[in-house]
Amino acid sequence: MTLPIQVEMDIWLKKAASLPDAILEWPWNWQSYDEGIRFVFFRLMEEIITLAGNPDRFQIDSEKNSQNEVNTYLLRFHRAFWLLKAQLAGLDEGLANQQPTPQDWSIRRTVEHILESEWMFYGVFRYGFHASSQSVDLPLGKATQDFIDQHFDVDGGFPSDHFDCPLAEILLFYEQRHTDVLSGLSSLKDDDLERPLIFWEDEAMSARFRLIRFESHLRQHLIQIQKTAHQLQFQYSEVHALIQECVSAFSILDWYMRFPEQLNLEILEKQWEQSVRPYLQIISMQT
Repeated sequence: MTLPIQVEMDIWLKKAASLPDAILEWPWNWQSYDEGIRFVFFRLMEEIITLAGNPDRFQIDSEKNSQNEVNTYLLRFHRAFWLLKAQLAGLDEGLANQQPTPQDWSIRRTVEHILESEWMFYGVFRYGFHASSQSVDLPLGKATQDFIDQHFDVDGGFPSDHFDCPLAEILLFYEQRHTDVLSGLSSLKDDDLERPLIFWEDEAMSARFRLIRFESHLRQHLIQIQKTAHQLQFQYSEVHALIQECVSAFSILDWYMRFPEQLNLEILEKQWEQSVRPYLQIISMQT
């Protein structure tokens, strides 16, 4: 049985992250290119870009024309999420739990903060667009503590033990919540982007700002994770850099696959098997 494309990509990511840079110099050629295994990563990236950009795979609804700007922001945010997955792939649990100094967060604590903040951002949207306008018991403006507790403890299923589990389980939980966020915000229209939403600041900010801040906040902490890794004497390899380029390309395809009603899935899977999977397998076989 063929694995779903997203699952196959996740498995590949974990395998590829364990590869040493030395394999990049091993011989491999494609047509006139004789650049070694390193070039397989670029072929993989190129084929994913081709697949994601081919309109034959998609059946775009005219309804989406009212969400062009919203979708642009969510897609950029989703790409940053995949880059986080690439950053953390193959990272040793012990290293992730270390603090460079007593004042610095560990990588694990940073990931927990990213997850909690994303869910809180989403809560601001849920409250501002739906809850406060549908319930006379909830005031307009800033979300009440009762709403936030419900949003995290019940709707989000956040654990009371504050993630007393391996980092891999936190990431799985984060992916589930991230999917909920994308699904929940998929109904937003471009006309909604001027709606003022209140969070912690002294002033209300537009929904547009909130969506853009989703991405910038995540990227802010991607940089922090790189800095923390450097402080702990961990250097990201060239393989990791190549993986990041591949998953950045894949994030676009993955975004489309989250809306299956817009896909010609049969064609997509056939083309994935023919043009992408061979390169995934070549890289995986180097382990």
